[in-house]
Amino acid sequence: DRIVAYKTVSSSVSESPTALKYFLSEAKSLAALNHVNIVTIFDVGQDSNGYFITMEYVNGRPLSQFIADKGRLTTKNSVVIASKVCAGLDYAHNNSIIHRDIKPSNIMISEQGEVKIMDFGLARIMDEAVNRKTIAKGTPLYMAPEQVEGVGVDHRADIYSFGVTLFEMCTGTLPFTKGDIAYHHVHTDPPRPSEYNPNIPKVLEKIILRCLEKRKEDRFFSASEIKKELMPLRNALIAGKL
Repeated sequence: DRIVAYKTVSSSVSESPTALKYFLSEAKSLAALNHVNIVTIFDVGQDSNGYFITMEYVNGRPLSQFIADKGRLTTKNSVVIASKVCAGLDYAHNNSIIHRDIKPSNIMISEQGEVKIMDFGLARIMDEAVNRKTIAKGTPLYMAPEQVEGVGVDHRADIYSFGVTLFEMCTGTLPFTKGDIAYHHVHTDPPRPSEYNPNIPKVLEKIILRCLEKRKEDRFFSASEIKKELMPLRNALIAGKL
């Protein structure tokens, strides 16, 4: 008698033995994640329609809708949401789970203001199912350089995608929107967020740009590092001192 979100699994997964085996293994790992900022997976199974996932139902809207409605978020809302996303990412990374497709449409905001990351690992599952060739999976607008190149992807790819997401929250736009987006992520320096939002605090701009470093070694090593950097700014904004 619990309301859940119900997702059916693409036939491209269920028809591929390798992908299906990977999916079932990955889903088991994801179901073990238990964190307030991550959508909980309750069950994975099979019925007459194929394989399915049941997960926590979040009564709210994706972050992408808030950005579309408002143009950009306030600095306070951006920092509060970002801190909660970092908490969820850090927990997952510490449990050896990489999201691989962090973007506003994969971040839910409940009516109570809770922040929930959803669809952990699903980009990789689809990668295994659909594409064992050379095209990188994920969302190009938010994709880390190493994801574009398909080499050396680890948890710091999520930190890059988080940086793109935070850039969009603060400015209402993305670092790269024209031309060959994948090429830009690999080769082109991102613009400064202050070019689009002159009121962004310098410390926040610095955090975003460090997340967007081309070399993963130059980014923050962990999401907890980012959260620690955000905390003084968050506290000042909540206290009304900024």
